Amino acid sequence: MTRVKAAKILKLKGFVQAFGKDIFKTDGDIIVCKICEKSITADRKSQIQQHVNTDAHQSKLNCLITSGKNQLFLSECDISDSSKKFNLDLTEAFVAADISLCKIDNSILKGFLTKYTNRTIPSESALRKSYLRQCYENSMSKIKEKVVGRKLWVSIDETTDSCGRKIANCVVGILSENMKECNSYLINTSVLCSTNANTIAKFFDESINIFGLRILHKEDILLFVTDAAPYMIKAANGLTILYPKLMHITCLAHALHRVSEEIRRHFPNVDSLIANCKKIFLKAPTRIKKFKEIAPAIPLPPKPSIIRWGTWLSSAMYYCVNFDIIRDIILELDEDEVISIGKCKDLIESENIRSDLTYIYSSYDFLPLLIKRLEQRNLHLSESIAMYENTQMNLENAKGNIANAISQKFDTIMKRNINFKNLQCIAKCLDGSEKMLAENISNLSNREITCFKFAPVTSCDVERSFSKYKNMLRPNRYQIKDENLHLYTIPYCNVFVE
Repeated sequence: MTRVKAAKILKLKGFVQAFGKDIFKTDGDIIVCKICEKSITADRKSQIQQHVNTDAHQSKLNCLITSGKNQLFLSECDISDSSKKFNLDLTEAFVAADISLCKIDNSILKGFLTKYTNRTIPSESALRKSYLRQCYENSMSKIKEKVVGRKLWVSIDETTDSCGRKIANCVVGILSENMKECNSYLINTSVLCSTNANTIAKFFDESINIFGLRILHKEDILLFVTDAAPYMIKAANGLTILYPKLMHITCLAHALHRVSEEIRRHFPNVDSLIANCKKIFLKAPTRIKKFKEIAPAIPLPPKPSIIRWGTWLSSAMYYCVNFDIIRDIILELDEDEVISIGKCKDLIESENIRSDLTYIYSSYDFLPLLIKRLEQRNLHLSESIAMYENTQMNLENAKGNIANAISQKFDTIMKRNINFKNLQCIAKCLDGSEKMLAENISNLSNREITCFKFAPVTSCDVERSFSKYKNMLRPNRYQIKDENLHLYTIPYCNVFVE
């Protein structure tokens, strides 16, 4: 230690002595305020006095005085390594199980844990301040071990949560010829100020560099999967300049869902029947009881949602198969109870409703099953491409003017998915049905092409992360700050079993 530094440390100790050791302490050549838990760079006594006079310091000091307790600072606590490990494991368990940390302050739970672990159970505040970030860092380090040096695919999507915030999630997955290695991980959650091509491109780049600059090489990012929103396509086109081997495709399940919505648009009477039947048996115990008495062997009418892929078509199939029973039940109900019963009676007795349901069932019964199949993880690329080609063929083989419009809708959607043809070519190379590589994938090495064996054609993994996020963000957890969201979501969505 130089004389100058030694003299400075001695000078700082004098400042601490003057203002009180209960308020300040030295940490090397800086002063730390115990009240605010902040480091202060000071060469003169007046600089410390300025900090003491700030409103933030005075407010915290007054709270400490009025509480009548002497605050125990973390730096002064004598916590053994085993206690720290226990506290960290406890925090990880609560976060992974989606249990709010505030539950630890429940007296019965705390007594139970104390009784059977013979340990002092920390408060929620201590766990959140001291161990939550470490849980996040542990998850990220484990993800880093898995993905660094591997060929990767990336999927990004955006949603609006129950607090009105625009939330973007980034999922990365490993591209490998070994199915057991093809895992995916949520690596970033962020609140976007707005949703456009610029914010998505920036979020993509931040997510790739989240482990540190140049840890993940840009040449290792081979596939980018999103929905077909225009701003996503525009962002992907810009990113191909920075990521030379990046191939962007839009989600095939989203495309089939849009086809389902097109079918729904062409059959307004069927849509109205499904919507009104849903209302009839919603929170109506008497009508539900009557339904079960008349038709005990069939389930209640489904409750489709426009945000759940293929659920409307599944509902149409249900009404087609059980049309006669459903008609008898509806005719038994008193239409004076609710307006929807009268509407259903008019619809179910109309001339075209039966023929419409029969047409939908005979022409498009394969779509809900296909969407469900595509939602599965680690499908062989050749199998995914075969399902796409069968879909195209089935849509073209359907008869009638409506069938032509629906088939054209699917073709229009897939024409915008420009790089999907490259995946088709890769799939044919992998199963040996094509010997020549397409010019568009000539920049990929043979090793990189084999990594596409289980490449995804849907963005289901990022959709699953949103489902988990919405489960976590219950009404009693709306106070989670924007900057702390990733501390909860990353450990919760990425559970590693030792």
